Amino acid sequence: MPLLDYWFELTTMAVLVTASAFFSGSEAALFSISRSDRTDMAGGSPSDRRAAGLLARPERLLTAILFWNLVVNLTYYALTEVVAMRLRKAETASAWAPLLFTLGALFAIILLSEVLPKSLAVLRPRWLSGLVAAPLSAAARLVDPLLPPLQSASNACARLMLPKLRPEPYLELADLEKAVELRSDESIDNKSLMMQERQVLQRLVELADLTAAELMRPRNRCLVLRPPVSLDDLVGQTRGVGEYVLVTEPETDEIAGAVPISRLAMLPPDRLDRRAEPLTIVPWCASAADALNRLRDEGRRVAVVINELGETIGIVPLERLLDSVLRDATHIDPHDAYAARLVPLGERAWEASGATPLRRVTKLLKPWATTHGGAHAGKALAATLTEARSLTVGGLLQEVLERSACLGDRVEAGGLVWIVTDGSAEETGDDPLVVRIELLGDQAALEAGEGGPR
Repeated sequence: MPLLDYWFELTTMAVLVTASAFFSGSEAALFSISRSDRTDMAGGSPSDRRAAGLLARPERLLTAILFWNLVVNLTYYALTEVVAMRLRKAETASAWAPLLFTLGALFAIILLSEVLPKSLAVLRPRWLSGLVAAPLSAAARLVDPLLPPLQSASNACARLMLPKLRPEPYLELADLEKAVELRSDESIDNKSLMMQERQVLQRLVELADLTAAELMRPRNRCLVLRPPVSLDDLVGQTRGVGEYVLVTEPETDEIAGAVPISRLAMLPPDRLDRRAEPLTIVPWCASAADALNRLRDEGRRVAVVINELGETIGIVPLERLLDSVLRDATHIDPHDAYAARLVPLGERAWEASGATPLRRVTKLLKPWATTHGGAHAGKALAATLTEARSLTVGGLLQEVLERSACLGDRVEAGGLVWIVTDGSAEETGDDPLVVRIELLGDQAALEAGEGGPR
């Protein structure tokens, strides 16, 4: 029986190969579009905007493409098996015909539905994305009712088979270090520069672990004015308030904009509130990396941090984000007495401000505690500070004392002694809190020898 007797099956297989090539090429084209092209497409022609809308939900798009490609391929393989079975039963067909047909069909779908369309699609991805956006949108809408059960099944399988599976980080510090090493010469003169580069890269990666609440400048440490705002209103008030003056709505206390203090000399002295820059809103639990990305994408310089009630609790300026990357943790801002700081006092003690994040304390003091107090001291410190509900040194003292910290307060936590040496919310009003940190054993020896804490 000649092969052309199966014209219906062969025609259907050709259509399926074309459909599979469409989905494979669409996947390659859409997911090879750069970020800048996506931004341009969002404001382009209707087809470009439709493609940008698909890329706004990449998981939905990829699920739809893979689902339909799987359906097409399974149908193709089923028809291949049907034709091969008929060839085996045909008396006029060669004994090798079923095997040769199956191998030929497999080779055809690999070449014509995978290799060739993807290779061509990446050559002009933006042009092709506009062409395939409309049919892909229809295909994605057809799959939408199936997404919830598919997602539930996927999550259930992941929990049962891989209960400890964690999301893979987008970029590891080791990858960045390798990039630095490849671009740097292995010479003695270059080691200092490489060390600084690695420290900057490490702090950059750590932005993903910091939250906006840990990095923000609290609202009560900012200069907040209600319009109209003139230059005369700022005389004598800009010291120690950060990089921006915050402007509220005319009738409420909600923050509406920010005026950069560094540009006051270039702005008209009257109605500064009309020159205020727009703000980006981020929740308190958002990562610092996410806040930085939002500021970059929206072209703004100040992010407003809100709590779960929608109230503004602080701001994260772009300068503060860059400062946390480019400067080490012991840097002290001479113009901000309330800024986070953590500096060594010799070899056996540290001094911290009340606003210092506990994450920074853990990072710097865990190796120090391990060196001077043993491995158990470092582990105890890390465990205590990690499990604390508070984010800062001042919050930890309040959590342990169950009241505001006062001058002379002494707290034992994490194998360390925390002594308030300056500032108090109850006795000295709004003075910044300063805390001396020592190992518990050192403080006990000092009390035995001198009769009390320093």
